[in-house]
Formats: sequence, structure tokens, C-alpha cells
Amino acid sequence: MRIHIRLFTTFLAAPLLLSSQVIGQAKKDSCNQPPKLIFKPHLSREDVARIKSSSLTGRVAVLVDENGNVAVAKVISANPKEGANVLYEAVMVAKFKERPGCAPFKMDFIFNIRNR
Repeated sequence: MRIHIRLFTTFLAAPLLLSSQVIGQAKKDSCNQPPKLIFKPHLSREDVARIKSSSLTGRVAVLVDENGNVAVAKVISANPKEGANVLYEAVMVAKFKERPGCAPFKMDFIFNIRNR
């Protein structure tokens, strides 16, 4: 009787170990993908009015934490230069889907805004 119990226990434990490895692998794969954007960077009418130029272009590098928040943002380029603060404020309100257990994810936002 003991032999059957041990074999049965071993038989049940092996699939559990394999399934946890598969889940771990799926988690690693999902951590390599960009996080899903839930709330886009937003420019209000007041933000657009602060731009004295007819357009604003720029690139902002961000670091998204596992909770889906923008942890760090750095304006790489902005034209006109006065628009850098507007771009920074816009990306700081962005929200992403949570990714528990994943390392922070680096990404860039590229803006090309026409003020008409």
C-alpha cells in the first residue's frame, strides 16, 4: 500500500512542479512585453495655450514601475524648448496596467502636436 501512495504523490507533484515552471516562464515573457497603456498622456487646453508656437514636438523617456505608474520621466528633446515642462507633466499622468513582479520598464513617448 505504501508504494502506491508514494507513486501517487510523486505523480501529483510532478505536474505541479511543471505547471509552476510554465507559469514562471509566462510571467517572464509578459515582463518582456511593454506594459499596456490604460490612461494616455493628456494635454489640457491650458497646456496647449501655454505653447506659444503653432506646434510642439518632443521625446520623453519614462520608467514604468510594476504598479503601472510612471516612476521617472526625462525630456530628451522638445521643440520649442519651452514645451519641455508641458511634455513632462503630460507623461507623469499616464497610467499602465499593473505588472506585479516585473522589473521597471523603459520606454519613450514621442509627441507631435499641432496647435491650430
